[in-house]
Parts: sequence; structure tokens; C-alpha cells
Amino acid sequence: MIKFKRNKYAFSKAASLLSVGKEFDKKRGEQLSLLRKEVYLYDVHIKELSKLNPTYDVRNLILNLAFFIINDVELLEILNERRKLNISLLSRKTRIGKNFIDKWSKYIIFYTILFSNPKYKFIQDYFRIVDLEKTNSSTSLSVMEEEQNSKGLVIKKNEHSINLLTSTGEIIKTKKVDVEIGQEHYSSGKSFFKKNKLKLFLGFIIIVVLVGGFFYQYNKKITTIMIHTTSQIKMETNRFNKVLYSYSKTEKGEALLNEIKPNGENLDTAILDTIKYAEKNKMMPEKGLLITINGTSVNIKTLKKTGEYIYKNKINVDINNNGIQHKLYTIIKNQKEED
Repeated sequence: MIKFKRNKYAFSKAASLLSVGKEFDKKRGEQLSLLRKEVYLYDVHIKELSKLNPTYDVRNLILNLAFFIINDVELLEILNERRKLNISLLSRKTRIGKNFIDKWSKYIIFYTILFSNPKYKFIQDYFRIVDLEKTNSSTSLSVMEEEQNSKGLVIKKNEHSINLLTSTGEIIKTKKVDVEIGQEHYSSGKSFFKKNKLKLFLGFIIIVVLVGGFFYQYNKKITTIMIHTTSQIKMETNRFNKVLYSYSKTEKGEALLNEIKPNGENLDTAILDTIKYAEKNKMMPEKGLLITINGTSVNIKTLKKTGEYIYKNKINVDINNNGIQHKLYTIIKNQKEED
């Protein structure tokens, strides 16, 4: 029994030696047309192969499976008689999983038919297949960047596209141009989007989640601030200390809010503007200003501008921060003395 070696053969990525000229193009074209018709009898369609996109390593494994079938009389006879693979038998003889063989069965059949029949010699000559057991090359065949531009033999012409058979065994689709079956053609390669559509899609999902999470957090009200001028002013902030909502029951309070427009401002700025307006418009209580905070506590140190203004103008401001009483003037004074 022939022992299966999954790494015996590989498609070389070195440039293929192509016989050029109209006569050679014509002969290759005839063989490619014949190959296309033959694989069709095995329910293998070129357009379908062009959508599968096997990696270079996968194509090499498929190539080794094809050569194993070619050298195994039983498997080759079953394929030719039934025109389909015996997946269970091939899996048992090669120890390659059934799922892999089933997924790539069309490619396996395509390679087997292509490389088993001498009538496809002009096509076979296009490939440079390396016997890894005999080569002394230390160059890695599997680790190589995919080229932006690919070239291959025109194997099928469609209404709006053409299919190429590359020298590394891949069927690809590219834009339709005026070429004939059998000619070698350079494709423009996959567009950036097509080559990276999975990465781009995952990136888009991540961005949507992050942006959605940010907007959720931004619009989530976590703190309520009541500023007790002669008219009570209510403000609600998010975790970023931005004012999301402001309200007053009185006309004077509404006039204040319409003037300072606190929504979207930093809480420090909003409180400072409120105090300045209240002073200017005689809305400061005689005993001083009280600010009550409910919900998530506010870090008093973040009220820098307000603190500086209060200290400079010696304004009496009490802050009840979730039950903890602070005299803002005293806090700023102590900080300055420590500095």
C-alpha cells in the first residue's frame, strides 16, 4: 500500500516557464476547454472553484491528495466510474479528516483529472511542482505574502469576468478583458475590500460596539446637582462630568439657563457660570450658596475654576456631596496654604 505523505509535493511560487506564441496559446486553449468540459461531468464548475479561495497551504495538501489518488488504483477507478470521490475510503487511507476532503472535494477532483491525463500536457507544463523530499531549498514555500497582482491561464470567459488558473493551482476571478482561452493574463488582483472583507467586517463590528458603548455611557445620567440660588437650578451629568440636562421651575432660573447654556459643558464651567450669573443678577442667597449632589459623588478637585473664583472673590459656597459637607472656600484655602 502506498503511504500518504501530506508534505511531499508543493506548488512552486517561482515564475513558470511558459511557451509563448499563438500556436502554444491555441493548444493550451483547446486543452483547457477540454478539461473544463471533462470536470463538468464530475459536477465540478470553474465558477464555483473561483469562489472557494483555498490558501496556498491548503492547495498543497489538495495537490498531495490528488497525486495519492492518481497512484492508488482503487481510488482512481472509483473516481472514474462514479465520477465522485469516495470520501470515507480516501480519509481512511490518508488519515485526512472527512470534513476537509468533503469541503475541498471539487478541487481534489479538478487536480486529479488535470494531472492524471497526459492529454493535458500543455497545461501541466505551466506548473512548477516541487518534490520537497528531493529539493535542498531552504526557502519556505508556505510563508509568503499574497501578490497584489496574480497571473494565470485564461480557463473560462464569463459575461462580465474571466477565470484564471494560476501556476500555484488556484482558480481566480478577474475583470473581463479581450483575451482568449489559453492565454496568460495578469489580473488586477482582489480589491482591498475583497481581500480584507472579513477583517474589515470585524473591525466595523468592533467600532460599532465601541461607539455604541461610548454613546451609552455618555448619555447615561449618573449625578444630579441642585444649585440653590434664589431660584433652584437642577443639572444632571454623565460619568465624564458633562452636563446632559438642566432645568429650573422659575422664570429667573430658566433665564439663567438660557443665558449660560450649560448642556454639553463641563460641570466645573456650568457651576462657575451659574455663580457669576447669580452674582450679576442678584440671585445669590444672603447666607451663601448651597450645592447638593446626589447619585455618583463629584470629585471636588475637578471644580478647579469654580474653586479659584470662589477663593478670589471670597464667596461662601457649601457643597453637600452625597451627605458629606464641604466648604469650598475653606478647601481651596487649605490647598493653597499646603502648596
